[in-house]
Amino acid sequence: MNWTATRGNHLFFNEETSSVDFKEPGGKWKESSLQKLNLLLSIGRDLQAEGLIPQRVTFSSLMEHVAGTEELEFGSRVFLFVLGVIVYQLSSFCGMVNILEHLERNEMLTPATIIEEEEKEDSNSLATIIGNIDDDARPMAATILNVCKELVKAPCNGAVPSTLDGLKAIGLTDDLSNTVLQCVFGSTGLHCGLNLRKLVVAADFFDWEHAGVASKLDIKLTKVPALHVQKSLLTWIPLGQRLVLQDTQEELAFVIGSNKQGFWGKYKKAAKRHDAADKKILMDMATDICCFYKAIKGGGKANR
Repeated sequence: MNWTATRGNHLFFNEETSSVDFKEPGGKWKESSLQKLNLLLSIGRDLQAEGLIPQRVTFSSLMEHVAGTEELEFGSRVFLFVLGVIVYQLSSFCGMVNILEHLERNEMLTPATIIEEEEKEDSNSLATIIGNIDDDARPMAATILNVCKELVKAPCNGAVPSTLDGLKAIGLTDDLSNTVLQCVFGSTGLHCGLNLRKLVVAADFFDWEHAGVASKLDIKLTKVPALHVQKSLLTWIPLGQRLVLQDTQEELAFVIGSNKQGFWGKYKKAAKRHDAADKKILMDMATDICCFYKAIKGGGKANR
């Protein structure tokens, strides 16, 4: 059995490993795709700088914002970072920093101390502490407590694991686990979230024809698994651009696909900084992304 798709880097079934693999794409397709990708990276950085899509939280930048962490040992700072990225799912950057500063001031710097404070009758619960600072983030208290309870057990014994399996075992999602691995432990692996998977299909960066559909709007995302997207992208995206791709395109795809009021005009304004040919490419890709997201929301097409 040997599958060969028609779009770019060819998908095939590797009989030796019984898995789907991807060959390096042809030069013309690769050149065109890199041009499109570089334009998306450029406009993604522009929109980040203008605050239209969020900056990715890094270990060093977060620790610089949290007063008092410069004197902490590495393990305590890593633990605070993990709590920070958990809270950030529902909080603003400022809210996250304020919550971490409260934990630092009150010496709640280990899983054991957080659990101990939670069990004291005369102290506020973690949910109350978080809610008093940022009520939107209050539900994250339960997640933090569950993570702490796993961290105090063997084999962690209070230390944050440095492997994907270890991070997932304490209750972190794939997205959070990969954020910790990349920002703290220096992993250069490419993690493909749902929005990045949508983008690579919408922008024709992936062989979607093998799914047996005439239009990418009819594809089911179960036919575009994260592992396949990762294998495909790694055959043609330069090493130095992989984390930049992940840091910008997940959020960029989401805000384009969401098509919220006012964003389209700001995207057009950013696209006008490029020459006419590149501007057209950027607008065409944004239209394709919007159409793909709309097809998914409409049901029956592009189903997850």
